[in-house]
Amino acid sequence: MSSFSQALEHLRMGKKLTREGHEKHWFIFLVNGSKFTVNRAPLNTILIEGAEVNYRPHIDIMYDLGTIENKIAVWTPNITEILAMDWVVLTQE
Repeated sequence: MSSFSQALEHLRMGKKLTREGHEKHWFIFLVNGSKFTVNRAPLNTILIEGAEVNYRPHIDIMYDLGTIENKIAVWTPNITEILAMDWVVLTQE
């Protein structure tokens, strides 16, 4: 078990993390930044096709594990999660 600051270090190493007891429900992971060219919806409806996008690093959450539909969203920790001491690294399968 670890603190959120330790969890961040694990995220930077490419690990997936969750809180103790939630292993079957959700995990968080780091999405590294990248650059890409706009070439499809929905971005080509708000930006010029061919424009370069600088996709900034952020943390995503994958939830409803075990279902057919994978659900991923951008994740921002709340104060309870930041102060939690029960962060665990998911083992690589």
